[in-house]
Amino acid sequence: MKFRAVCRKFRVVNRTEKIKLLMKLSLRPFGVKKPLFLGGYVEEEDRRQQQSDEELLAGLRSERENAGGVPESLAPGRIQQGTSGEEASWEPREWTHSYIALVTQSLDKGGLEEVVRQLAMQMCERGIPVRVFCMQSGGKIAEELRAGKIEVLCFEGDREKLRAYCMKERPAIVNSHYVLENMDVFGQLGIPVVEVIHNMYVFQTRDGLHIEKEKAFYVKHYIAVSEKAKEIFLHKVPGVAKDRVTVIGNTLQGKKPDRSREEMRKELGISPETEVFITVGSLDARKNQIGILRAWDIFRRLTDKKVLLIMVGGSTDYEYGKKVDWLIGQRNLQESVLFTGQSDAVSDLLNASDFFVLNSYYEGWSVAATEALGSGLPLIHSDCGSGRELTAGGSCGILIDNPLNRIEDYDSFSLYDVMHAGINEHIDQLVEAMLAMSDHRDEWMAQRDAIKEYAEVHFSGSKVLDRYLEVFESVLGTREQ
Repeated sequence: MKFRAVCRKFRVVNRTEKIKLLMKLSLRPFGVKKPLFLGGYVEEEDRRQQQSDEELLAGLRSERENAGGVPESLAPGRIQQGTSGEEASWEPREWTHSYIALVTQSLDKGGLEEVVRQLAMQMCERGIPVRVFCMQSGGKIAEELRAGKIEVLCFEGDREKLRAYCMKERPAIVNSHYVLENMDVFGQLGIPVVEVIHNMYVFQTRDGLHIEKEKAFYVKHYIAVSEKAKEIFLHKVPGVAKDRVTVIGNTLQGKKPDRSREEMRKELGISPETEVFITVGSLDARKNQIGILRAWDIFRRLTDKKVLLIMVGGSTDYEYGKKVDWLIGQRNLQESVLFTGQSDAVSDLLNASDFFVLNSYYEGWSVAATEALGSGLPLIHSDCGSGRELTAGGSCGILIDNPLNRIEDYDSFSLYDVMHAGINEHIDQLVEAMLAMSDHRDEWMAQRDAIKEYAEVHFSGSKVLDRYLEVFESVLGTREQ
């Protein structure tokens, strides 16, 4: 498992950083054991964090005793009314051109692949001609789409095969999803390309950013899944003008729970009065479970209520998982943290919870946070990915600063190490948000149905598809955007 973690890092760093990692590994047989991920597993940093957390605990305890609670600015906002009535008069947009080509590298499984699936299915249901191009290979989702009578073509990296097909069966427009190769083929054939920016590109190596800058020459317009993704992309790829990027969020994909809130709580042994916070995501440094656990340790010591943190997700990083396990033991969190691992009952677990926490360093658009909103849970969301859109100005949750100041200025190597170290420059905001949620639990509970409705209206598949079609039509010159 440790070998897999090293290989994973080796794949994402540039040549200079690969050399540094190989040098560390080569010194180990001679007894020189430098940490593979700088800062992440250094005892001095762990001690510094523990001392800092104790100081924050003392300061917040004093503030609460003197002020009598958290600021009212963190109380729930009011959700706009009347949205459902507006939605009732909405009619889906028509498509009058030849087919749309949804293009991706492969189509097996993952968040990006799920977006492609949802778009293809929505187009098919609407009667819009659509074909899916896999530049390399297919996979699980590709086969499922084929079973649903949607055409999926795999070009296996063969640019001439791609060129020949597009000359014979020309698409009206290409909607590409993080495609790394052969984009020039579409440009040479005069086929307009709309590229989707699926993530905050802070993780990109210099080589990756070079590819993005080259691709920009062939892309007519971009769709960013969130304002933050747009902001980071424009910072990392400065040659792209702001008006070439439109923000369109992803769709609500969650399924309805199989068990009631009471049934699930009983199954888990959770009492009705227990306040349950939940975080869902793979056990991975970018998800910042270390930061969440540090904040949780402070929060639980500032409240007299029964509280529980549910952590859902399988481990994708061996060494980071070890650090998380160590921290739970070191902070004596075993009684207040329930780690489920990978689970097929996410919708049931969300339904049994009160609040959702996401404190990631970077995201594109969090599927888990959107599903939580669809379950009526208010969010604590760091300023990454979908945070601004999903918290809706305070009516659906609390937006806190990113764990890192100016994360866009980090390179991929230094960012990797800082994330593994659990550096969190705004952990006080995370603790205060937890306290605010707890203090206003009854008000948030009263808004659960309204939060569900907000998610269903604003992030429905039909509405998202309509916004995509508006961009496509604008690029084709048939309609003003």
